[in-house]
Amino acid sequence: MTAKAMAHDLRAYADWCIAHYEDVPPTIVNDLNVAAALIEQQAAKIAELEAKLPRWIPVEERLPKKGEDGRDCSWVHCIVSVLATRVYSRYDGEAEEYKFVAPAMFDTEQKIWHAGQEEAAFDVNALIQPEDAEGDYIGYWMPYPDAPKGAYLP
Repeated sequence: MTAKAMAHDLRAYADWCIAHYEDVPPTIVNDLNVAAALIEQQAAKIAELEAKLPRWIPVEERLPKKGEDGRDCSWVHCIVSVLATRVYSRYDGEAEEYKFVAPAMFDTEQKIWHAGQEEAAFDVNALIQPEDAEGDYIGYWMPYPDAPKGAYLP
């Protein structure tokens, strides 16, 4: 049941009580209407907060754009979700798939992801489709969240 439906039902019940009972205390009707208003206010606040949250963006929907991270540079800092396929020292030699999240930079000019850090870094061509990818594929990305207010940033 949605918040809108709950608020509607509470108000409808208040109206029903008035129509079907002669001596309904006004406080009950008032409480039902106040509860409906609180539910609507909370639903609006939740929607407002959800709109501020970063969300995972499918690469099929769009890739990062120059300056999206607030810097005037062709490299955009972000977080990526990686589907990796590796052949380790398994006895059967079969590839193993796993997913992980990593920091990344996206080159908006060459359409290349540079994911991971230091010796664990790797590059992925953003124009290769998942069915054609050998090894790593980046399926989703999101901008970095804002730093905490008042945080010390070197």
